[in-house]
Amino acid sequence: MNVVASRRFSITDDPLGLGVGRLFTMAERRNAKRGHLFVSTVLGKHLPVDPREALAFGARLARHWFDGATGSAGATGSAGSMHRASTGAGPAPLVLGFAETATALGHAVADELDRVWPGVTYVHSTRLVDDERPLAFGFEEEHSHATSHRVIADSSWFDHDRLVLLVDDELTTGRTALNTIRAMHAAFARKRYGLATYLDWRGPDDRAAFAAVEAELGVSIDVAALQSGTVDVDRADEADRPRAIDDLPQRDRPSLGLGRPISVVRHEFPDAPRLHARHGWSAVDSSELTAFADQVAESLGSSLGSGPVSCLGTEEFMYAPLRIAAAMADRLAGGFGVNYHSTSRSPIVARDEPGYAVRNAISFDEPAEPGRESFAYNLDPSACDDLVVFFDGSRSVEATASFVEAVDACGTTERLHLVFLGCSR
Repeated sequence: MNVVASRRFSITDDPLGLGVGRLFTMAERRNAKRGHLFVSTVLGKHLPVDPREALAFGARLARHWFDGATGSAGATGSAGSMHRASTGAGPAPLVLGFAETATALGHAVADELDRVWPGVTYVHSTRLVDDERPLAFGFEEEHSHATSHRVIADSSWFDHDRLVLLVDDELTTGRTALNTIRAMHAAFARKRYGLATYLDWRGPDDRAAFAAVEAELGVSIDVAALQSGTVDVDRADEADRPRAIDDLPQRDRPSLGLGRPISVVRHEFPDAPRLHARHGWSAVDSSELTAFADQVAESLGSSLGSGPVSCLGTEEFMYAPLRIAAAMADRLAGGFGVNYHSTSRSPIVARDEPGYAVRNAISFDEPAEPGRESFAYNLDPSACDDLVVFFDGSRSVEATASFVEAVDACGTTERLHLVFLGCSR
């Protein structure tokens, strides 16, 4: 059974003229709740991308949402139009990104908005447990492999007068966004919410559900997407999916290898600034990260070979590695290329078939949570001589042993760089 082959979609609104295939391709989840997966071509999650392009698309989404929400001229927007429209627009918003896929996207949106609407702050949900900090609120993502989200930033971040802008890479039904709004509203009621996404596949019933929540809570929800359309899921295939999942191997360990020996290099940067927005993020944090990304890029550059470089973030820890990878790409622009994507806790079916989004996979124990399986997809042995992997917080070499073993087994690279950035705060 090929679930992806039964997927039918059409683009009904494409305000930036991007065309089919520019923002996504398709794969199949290893998940009985929802079989299809839209794999972003610009996010830097499951597919390698130029890190500067991932940041640029986040900025485009920020401008597109802002133009629609404030009525400024032009769908594509500009820094000038955003600046004019922000005059008198009220307090700058709190941006909320969704773990784990949209943690970096939400961050990129927040950074772009803050350039012209000073005072934007950012926080992302997490699936990690943090017993040292109070839970602000939680919500569920029913279709996910890991359903529970937590928001653990201090309650002072959720000023009731501020618009909250939710950022996700795609909406299928929008149910997770509504769950978030309900949960937040119960603890921190306000009048206005926004939602910015690359893809919006909501059908008439889903849009009616948004209108019903607006009426029930007495709020407005401003939604903007770079592309909107319809998707038709073959319900018979979906009904058969639990059986099909049981028939699939539980670990994908493809033979990618070139048989070359791997050299493991450890880099430590203990004096890192705040590196994630799990507990909140401000313009001060952004300024510190910019300087730190340049510092790390310069330091790593001296240890790289003369060939292409692939960079990997790790699960929710996507944005700081993305910024470092972009700084590396700028420094190496005159020579070889740098690409970026991230490991993932999402179990996806890998198939080495033309046109399929996830061609290979490795699985390993997640260093931050030993015993839990994590994955890296689309590691191409012909695409890099150096694989640079970024870890948030202090991790021992022993904790990364499963990952190193998986990379070594598939011969993906000549040199594996393990980069440890400060301590988690």
